[in-house]
Amino acid sequence: MEGTYATVLTSAGAALVAESILTGKKLQITQAAVGDGGGAACRPDPNQTALAGERWRGGVAAAQQNSANPNVLDVKIVVGEEVGGFTIREAAIFNEAGVMVALCNTPETEKVTASGGASGKFTMVMHLAVADSSAVEVVVRPTLNTVSGEELEAALEAHEGSAGAHAGRLIPAGAKGAAGGVAELDGSGKVPSQQLPAMNYDAAGSAAAVQASLASHTGSTGNPHSVTKAQVGLPNVDNTSDASKPISTATQTALNLKAPLASPALTGTPTAPTAAAGTNTTQIATTAFVLANAPSIATPVSVANGGTGATTLTSGYPLFGNGTGAITATGPTIALPMLGVAYSTCATAAATAAKVVTAANYVRVAGGRIAVTFVYAVPAAATLNVNNTGAAHIQVGGVSIAANIINAGSTAEFVWTGLYWHLISADNLGLRVTNGSYIGTGTAGSANLNTLTFPFTPKIVMVMRQTVDNTNYDAQGLPWLYGQNYGLVSLVAAGSLCAAALIWGSTYVSWYNVNDHAAWQLNSYGEVYSYTAWR
Repeated sequence: MEGTYATVLTSAGAALVAESILTGKKLQITQAAVGDGGGAACRPDPNQTALAGERWRGGVAAAQQNSANPNVLDVKIVVGEEVGGFTIREAAIFNEAGVMVALCNTPETEKVTASGGASGKFTMVMHLAVADSSAVEVVVRPTLNTVSGEELEAALEAHEGSAGAHAGRLIPAGAKGAAGGVAELDGSGKVPSQQLPAMNYDAAGSAAAVQASLASHTGSTGNPHSVTKAQVGLPNVDNTSDASKPISTATQTALNLKAPLASPALTGTPTAPTAAAGTNTTQIATTAFVLANAPSIATPVSVANGGTGATTLTSGYPLFGNGTGAITATGPTIALPMLGVAYSTCATAAATAAKVVTAANYVRVAGGRIAVTFVYAVPAAATLNVNNTGAAHIQVGGVSIAANIINAGSTAEFVWTGLYWHLISADNLGLRVTNGSYIGTGTAGSANLNTLTFPFTPKIVMVMRQTVDNTNYDAQGLPWLYGQNYGLVSLVAAGSLCAAALIWGSTYVSWYNVNDHAAWQLNSYGEVYSYTAWR
């Protein structure tokens, strides 16, 4: 019945076709399927994503553009003889991702197998209408597009019975090997040389000659095409040297108004940033900084010439006399900065290496000292910033301070060197001793350092082999002093000394034997060595 059967694009298929038209990337149809409609006749629904009752899926047998409508694709579906046992009521096609692109319903067709005594092959064509058929590409499996012997024989009979079926397609026997005809093939499958047309060969046009000419042209730096700078959008480019390049009048006028960096002669009312109170650097001092840091002097109070009686003065005010009589007055109280001597406390958190201290009337000067009580322990590589004068490293013995030097609650004294704060003393900086042992690894040399680490900066270190047997392995380290580049090692059996190169840190010492000898480096394999360090 008219309108009973139809082919529709699914919603997902319509979106894929639209995307293919916009992007130019073809939508590939790779699979087809048939089904039994779930056991009943059905109508195709664009919102379907699968057949109601799929019974077979395979490749597409063939596809071509419809001769009557270029926007219709005829997709041929062939279900082989080996498939059967159901009634075909629906069919669909899918893309390579398995998304159902289109579906249709079909007349009820019993699908039987060849073993059932009748031809079991099922062939149908689905007509797929799209806005632009060139956006859809159908991947076919030609092996599926088969015909029966009867179909082939009928097609041949129809072709042979067609008038002029072979007109213009047969080659007359006399045309073989003749001028204006067709060439023959010799026994080796090649055209005989006498049947080849004459060729006018020009050596200058050979592939090698053309390649050589092309290479010469592309390698030329002489502008073979006479390209101008205007043609490449650079009409104002020239070869003027950097020193000779001009600048605009406006730029030169602006440069003339700038003061030189060296000894500038400023005019008008120049301004500068005002330094923080107590700053003692080479920074420019503005009038605001000077007034903020100068002693307080109030307006003077005068006594009349020859006057008598008492004049009431406010504390801190000066008294200037202009008469002939004597004046008795108390001078102003002026709070002068304490240059380099102060005491304060520091409550910066223990984990914070940047310690901050505020000391009233203290001015940081080279050689000046300050004592600080630390609420929390001072960590390794700490810095100290007094009165916002800038953080500077705390050093002991020329290196950054190590941990466990200044403990929580300790009071330490520092001197400002001009570059860093040098620790002079601390509550816990008395004599300290530590010792231990290690087992030799048998390696030596500058690439195989021995290293000992201590809980303080060592001043004296001594290493000894625990077993004494007067052999070449019996070596003892003489006392090594902090800061020495080389230390002595006693060779007991030889009665002589050798050198160990020393490398000192704030809490460690490393060494190696300059002759790459493990025993002389106090590192014989498996031997136990004891060490002691003093501060």
